[in-house]
Amino acid sequence: MASSFSQDTIETLVEKICAERSFTIKHIMSTSGSYYVALAVDAQDSEYIIKIRNHTDKASKEEFAKESFINQFFAEHPTTPFVTPEHVYIYNDSEPEALVYTSVIGNPLGWYYFYTGLGQIRKIGHEQLLSAIEFMQSSSSEISQRIVLPTVQVADLITNLQEHRAPALAAGLPETIYDYCEEVVAAYGQSWLKTPVLVHGDFNPKNILHTPNDGVGFIDWSDAKLGSKYYDLAFLWLTLWRTPEQQDAIVEATENSKELWQTICYWLPKFYRLLHDIETALNKEYTAGDIPEEALADNVAYINEAKAWYEPRLEQITKNGGAA
Repeated sequence: MASSFSQDTIETLVEKICAERSFTIKHIMSTSGSYYVALAVDAQDSEYIIKIRNHTDKASKEEFAKESFINQFFAEHPTTPFVTPEHVYIYNDSEPEALVYTSVIGNPLGWYYFYTGLGQIRKIGHEQLLSAIEFMQSSSSEISQRIVLPTVQVADLITNLQEHRAPALAAGLPETIYDYCEEVVAAYGQSWLKTPVLVHGDFNPKNILHTPNDGVGFIDWSDAKLGSKYYDLAFLWLTLWRTPEQQDAIVEATENSKELWQTICYWLPKFYRLLHDIETALNKEYTAGDIPEEALADNVAYINEAKAWYEPRLEQITKNGGAA
């Protein structure tokens, strides 16, 4: 487990940033995990995100540098088609470093992975969303010339699959389907990486915003890497089960690519694992008295609805991906 900076060290840096920029902390969003994250306001009530690296190890430092650079790159690019922070400030002369940027105004398409804000995704429209993804991928060369990005490795894909196996099966993914998914990745995974492009890495409805002017915004680049051009699209396809017209648009835009379906096979066990993990977390919150029984029932109903939607489609997905 990576060691972390002390709470006093983090608080001292937060105080320094607030003093320099006349910020007031409005809400602390996270203090655990890899980052301290807070929402701050300045004297004009403009909102900013303060993000500070929690862990001291080299990998965390490199991840932070990557996210900082990508935020700054897209914020400063004159033709970026998706909404980005207007201002990005990087405190990289201190330990730990901090990233401060103008809050991107908008609503996430969905909070959990298994339900999506139907009105919001339909307002954005698939052409706009796909165009923004295409631009992101077209920036790969320019970005990778200026910062080292990790590249997805087949061995990592297989390891990830194996880690998802037990919770995915517990959520109801048939073992035969899981085995098919593993076969697809082992057989075709290497071919996905012949021409790697920039991928967001966590392209789910929580990290895609519908902005007030019906635009689209992308947030949270901490998992960005180089991978298959279908890497993000495949996971997004799985999360959009409540808007099948959006799923159809992704399939049509990629010309029903076999590689898209293969990559969907890779993500399928993780999607089921997320259903399992979210239901487990909800039950824990309910037991602790943090959520009412009605909220638990509503969310579990959404999870079961997602499972019911995918159950009759699983075999077709794996066949499209090339499983035997």
